[in-house]
Amino acid sequence: ERALRPENTFWAPMRHFSMLRPPVNASALSTRPVDMLYQSSNCDPQREQFAQTVRRIFEGKGLRFEHSGACTAGSSRPRYIKGQDAVLTTKMMISMSRNQRPDSEALDEKLALPMLHGAALPLYVGTGHRLAKRAGYPMHAIIDRADFNSDGEAAEAAANLAKDPAGLDERQKQVLKFEPKYGSFGGRAYVASRNFSFATKQVQVRVSNNRKSPIFLEHLHFLFGGRYDFVWGARGDVIIDQCCW
Repeated sequence: ERALRPENTFWAPMRHFSMLRPPVNASALSTRPVDMLYQSSNCDPQREQFAQTVRRIFEGKGLRFEHSGACTAGSSRPRYIKGQDAVLTTKMMISMSRNQRPDSEALDEKLALPMLHGAALPLYVGTGHRLAKRAGYPMHAIIDRADFNSDGEAAEAAANLAKDPAGLDERQKQVLKFEPKYGSFGGRAYVASRNFSFATKQVQVRVSNNRKSPIFLEHLHFLFGGRYDFVWGARGDVIIDQCCW
């Protein structure tokens, strides 16, 4: 986690999840055929190394490990079901964040997807623990790599949980209550405390790299409590300085 967190710096989700709640009719984890799912097509060596460790330990204990993306974790098995349906058949899923830098914080969609698409448990590798807790994620239901001294220890703990039907179903109860929050409430409070205002109701927004994602306007609308209409415009009353989208 970062040591410095300026008061005007906030986290907010930059993605609309297709599922707003975990599927309430999802089957109990203890009844599912797959013990661990690996769903990735970004075969980064660091990701693959972690997934291979998990696969070896699971298969060594007679547990079922499946991969549904292009990355195999060294498995010789054919590719499992493609798409989100695979998540409905697994007890746990590897959730590896794009950001692994220890000096920064990031919370992407990787942690939420197993829960929202399949009411499954994430085996999480990332730096978004504090952010997830603040956003109401059911952290006690998640297996977090940061809680262990090594990849092997984390994989062993996940494998032991896969063999614990009662433990799986108890954690799933927490997951089923999960409802991701939209917008930054901390940012909204900060804007209100500083009495930020614009001269006109219609506020023009410009993006530094000209990639105009609608979610930017939605976040501004939320931050200012719906008091302004934010539209794209060359005047640039608000300039969004960002790199990637």
